[in-house]
Amino acid sequence: MPGVSEVTTVVPWTDGFLAAGRSFCQIFEGGRWRAVALDDEIYAGLTFEGAAFLSGRKGIYRLSTGEQAKKVFSSHLADNNIYLHVVRGNLYAFSVDHGALIWNRTIFQAANQMDWAKNVSAISIQDCGDGRLFAATTQGLFLLNGEQATPICPNLFPRILSHNLVAAFRFEDQVISAMYYGGVAATSIPRDELDWRVIPDGLGGNPYFAREYQGGLLVGHSSGVAVLHDPRRFSATTLPKGDLLFVAALSDGLRIGSTNGIAFTSEKKPISYREKERVDIVRSLAETPDGKILTGYVGKIDVGGKTIELGGREITAIAVTPTGQIAIMQPHGVSLLKNQETPELLPLDALPSSLVASEDGFVVGTAEGAVGLSETGAIQTPFGHGMTKVFAAGGQTLAVDAEGDIFLGHGNWFGRMPPGEAVGAVEWRGQIYVLTHLNDGTD
Repeated sequence: MPGVSEVTTVVPWTDGFLAAGRSFCQIFEGGRWRAVALDDEIYAGLTFEGAAFLSGRKGIYRLSTGEQAKKVFSSHLADNNIYLHVVRGNLYAFSVDHGALIWNRTIFQAANQMDWAKNVSAISIQDCGDGRLFAATTQGLFLLNGEQATPICPNLFPRILSHNLVAAFRFEDQVISAMYYGGVAATSIPRDELDWRVIPDGLGGNPYFAREYQGGLLVGHSSGVAVLHDPRRFSATTLPKGDLLFVAALSDGLRIGSTNGIAFTSEKKPISYREKERVDIVRSLAETPDGKILTGYVGKIDVGGKTIELGGREITAIAVTPTGQIAIMQPHGVSLLKNQETPELLPLDALPSSLVASEDGFVVGTAEGAVGLSETGAIQTPFGHGMTKVFAAGGQTLAVDAEGDIFLGHGNWFGRMPPGEAVGAVEWRGQIYVLTHLNDGTD
């Protein structure tokens, strides 16, 4: 999008989309951008019955294919935003000064049976699917059943609003709020207490808009877009300052390790935190099929309570095969832990960068490609070029080399992406996503 900043709304448009903000309005279609003549600061928008409706400081505008933007409602009170919402098949506009307005396909006129909307702005409205609506307004958060408005989270609401509330949505017994100055936060409805919060720096930018998206929440912020795929299972906490060392998935939940300690979390328990031990910092964690916890330190590993000395530097990764074979990565090389007690350093030709287990062995990423290992330590044919990282995603192993070549398993070429350094991979809804630092400096 050439020459613009601060995108405040994006809406679908024929075979493309329309983007608007504080000083611009542009449409992207047919692979090109074109400007829309609109002398206003746009801060909200949506599509309704094939047209785009945009809300700005000076009023509401309607834009349809082949036509110029037409002002359909004028406002001279620029201090109060006008919010647009589609509620059960009708388009509404809400503001402190004008109350609730409904679009009658020609003009906006006063809406009936919405006394709760007098002297408030409805920042966001959500259909709960049970006959009720959830409304986040400038005067509070409400569950609406006809004319009955039940306030929820009244104690925390002033704090939420004070951080410049952008939108809020109800997910079962939580309210997820997006705030320009406060990031994204979850509030417990029964307890009227904060469950978790991600500050703008943690989110990546200050939120400008939020909306429901495939059962979750999409948040547009000053540096891009963030998606909470299932807010009911999401949690966040601020850890003490320190270097992040590992994230390990064990049978009873996740462990997040840093130089200052370990955080614990699971689907049934909130995140808790344990400070590091006085001497040893945990560098890596894994679990064997029979439930033994493997804890890697500097120069040693704890296997189900038994300490095995390895010498050398910290253990940066531990991999376990489905049959219980263990491989350990240190900066100087990879060792097999035979019989879960005797380490054997393998003769690799290059320093390792990453290590994962496969169905029948291990895959090691190195500074000069990747190599597969059998469970007995037999070295297989190397593949890939330059700095190569390996990952476990979607039930299979994935290797990405410096040239962007992607390999599955022990060297089966799969495809190619732009060259760079891969830093992470994850499977979601049947597809694998790879995060890469590209050679041109972008991600």
